[in-house]
Amino acid sequence: MRLGDLPVDRCGMVLGDARALDGFVGLDGRSTDGLADVTYWSKYEDTVHAQFGGDRIPQHPSGSGPRGWLDLPLAEAEAVAERPRTWTQEGPGKGLMVAVDPHTDFHRFDRPDGTTHYWPA
Repeated sequence: MRLGDLPVDRCGMVLGDARALDGFVGLDGRSTDGLADVTYWSKYEDTVHAQFGGDRIPQHPSGSGPRGWLDLPLAEAEAVAERPRTWTQEGPGKGLMVAVDPHTDFHRFDRPDGTTHYWPA
């Protein structure tokens, strides 16, 4: 069974690393490595891709998923995301969704490209 996010065995022993848990920043914490991922999606994503670029970031074996950039320095990620956001506000792409996901511990376990990254040693 699970106790919160920790597995508990039949004897009631919690399986976890206390030192790692003390450093866990969770979903809304700061970027643990100073990096972030930027993704965008909508019916206008092909138009945005032609204008701003970004790679397909597969989330399923079929290869489907949003477009964007992985592993950018946090300040650069915010600047990259601002370009399509501004484009959207000017009118041509209402409904475009843009996300900046800092590399929190949670995000690194649930990366959009399907890879899992663990805490640095």
